[in-house]
Amino acid sequence: MGKLTTLIVTLLVAVLFVAINVLATSTLGRARIDLTEQGIYTLSEAAGRVARSPAEPIRLRLYISRGLVKDIPGVAARADFIEEKLRQFELASDGKVILEVIDPEPSSEAEDRAIAEGLTPLPTQDGNVFLGLLATNTLEGRELIPVFNIQDPQLEQFLEFEIARIIDRLANTKRPTLGLISPIQLQGQPPNPALRQPGSQPFRVIAEIEQQFDVVRIDEQAAALPDDLDALLVVHPKNLGDSLLYSIDQYLLAGRPAAFFLDPAAELDPIGAAPREPMSVYGLDRASQTIPTLEAWGVSLREDRVALDLGSALQFPSQQQNRTIPALQYLALTAGEGEDSRVSREDPVTGRLNDIWVGTPGIIDVASDAPVDVEPLLRTTAESQAVPTAKAAVLPDQDALLATFVPSGERFTLAARVRGDSVPSAFPDGPPGGATDGEAESESDGVADDAESDRAPADANTSGHLSQSSAPVNIVVVADVDLIADDFWVREIRAGSMIFGYDQFSDSGPFVTNIVDQMAGSGDLITLRARGRVFRPLDKLDQMEREAQTAIAAETELVNEQIREAEQRISELQSGRTDSGEITSLYLTPEQQEQLEAAQRARGEGRTRRREVVYRLRRDIENLKTRVMLINTAMVPALLCLFALGLGGFRAIRRRADRRRGEG
Repeated sequence: MGKLTTLIVTLLVAVLFVAINVLATSTLGRARIDLTEQGIYTLSEAAGRVARSPAEPIRLRLYISRGLVKDIPGVAARADFIEEKLRQFELASDGKVILEVIDPEPSSEAEDRAIAEGLTPLPTQDGNVFLGLLATNTLEGRELIPVFNIQDPQLEQFLEFEIARIIDRLANTKRPTLGLISPIQLQGQPPNPALRQPGSQPFRVIAEIEQQFDVVRIDEQAAALPDDLDALLVVHPKNLGDSLLYSIDQYLLAGRPAAFFLDPAAELDPIGAAPREPMSVYGLDRASQTIPTLEAWGVSLREDRVALDLGSALQFPSQQQNRTIPALQYLALTAGEGEDSRVSREDPVTGRLNDIWVGTPGIIDVASDAPVDVEPLLRTTAESQAVPTAKAAVLPDQDALLATFVPSGERFTLAARVRGDSVPSAFPDGPPGGATDGEAESESDGVADDAESDRAPADANTSGHLSQSSAPVNIVVVADVDLIADDFWVREIRAGSMIFGYDQFSDSGPFVTNIVDQMAGSGDLITLRARGRVFRPLDKLDQMEREAQTAIAAETELVNEQIREAEQRISELQSGRTDSGEITSLYLTPEQQEQLEAAQRARGEGRTRRREVVYRLRRDIENLKTRVMLINTAMVPALLCLFALGLGGFRAIRRRADRRRGEG
């Protein structure tokens, strides 16, 4: 009877185990527990809303060569992370995003299909490796990542943003409209035969933006912004009327996307220079107009000051000598690691850019009581100085700038993202009631009833006035206009008058297009930020290794000095020459021969010692790595074992105590 009972209990336990697993698979298939510090494996709320936004299903096809990827060091883990991140979007989408994972094995139909759809194969000895993504909607729209860059250190940080951007583009098929305010002819000019002007081509960055946007130029004296704008780009504003400034204010307070390129000394400023008087460019006011709304938020450009930076200065030929000299007002801002990076690695706009050129940039200041959060995108090094605009603008004396340069030790902000949840209007009393600048000129020309026409828009808009923001504010402010020029990032590849393409030498253009591209997305897409890294370095171990490497360098330098002394002595003994260079002897004396052999022994011993030093210190580094790895991997099991032993001992003590009390 006992054996039968045991058998029945065993069968019931087995059945219960299977039932629990089936139930967990069916009901907990979407459950996730993310114990990482920054929630790497948890989709952000904004990304989840983007996943649920499509009106029609979005299909994601992930091509991943599983059989080949697993044999490539470091690739398999990142490929799994990409698939897991796509799976998160699918789970969060409520059926709006459909993920299909395809393994294109060598010489298969799936491989042919991957190539036909535009994916890039990575050839290996065993066949082509695919790791790319094709996204499509029901209207034949498609977005393609031909191959994920596994070597990209920012891959995991920006993968969520990249996928969300793809889904957002396919979900919003309408071509977005970008409003452009600028006195600079960024879109080019047609030829004017009457004035014998040949016209001009659009700036390259604007030409690229026009491929994705309907760009609408807004006159500086317009009464208001158009109602159908999806984004606003303001480049070097000059002479904007009060009505337009108020319209911009209300546009921003509604939480709509915008970017401002302001400059205290814009070299692109076309206003005021006489075409036949080249020297008229000197002494002009090339400063951008202030934006009242930004000032109301405590964000402004430092008045009449530009930033010089010795640590980022581009090198140019000197006019006085045959040498190069740092041009302190022309900067190449390079990306780096940690706080020393001049280009932010945390924002999707700049996270994957490496080298951004700027010219005579301004300085963004933030008031201590500003109601907004300002996150720097571009910064100078600590070898920076703020100087008067006139000192650095329009062909300054570079040698004089360098001679008087004194680093301030302060890092200046040159571009920033401005965020805020409840920010005030620059027009707390409502629309401006007075005439705008442009309208004042019309009034001076004798136009009748201008006062009535001035007041009409104000009265009409009073009922809808926003005294503070009605939605979160998220805009970008850049303290430089000149970086938009082609000269700062691209050069034409020409053969005579024919243009064959463009050679990009900096990321200034992509910086601008990234800003506009992000503005074109939904509000949720704009709020997405970089996530933490999955494959985090062991910082303490890296520091120890650097210290060990320093010790290697210091000790080997001592040995190298002994080797150099020995080799110098050998050279002297073997030369057999007088100071005049004449040969005095073909043979060494016994004493010289003995000294030569001693020097050769010293050189050999030094080289042996150097190898021993390098081997010993490298062995110490490897031992240190092994100890740290063992501690990291064994710590949790060891603690659990200690806890179990402690709990067992505690229970044994309690049982003995209970028995003693029972016997007593």
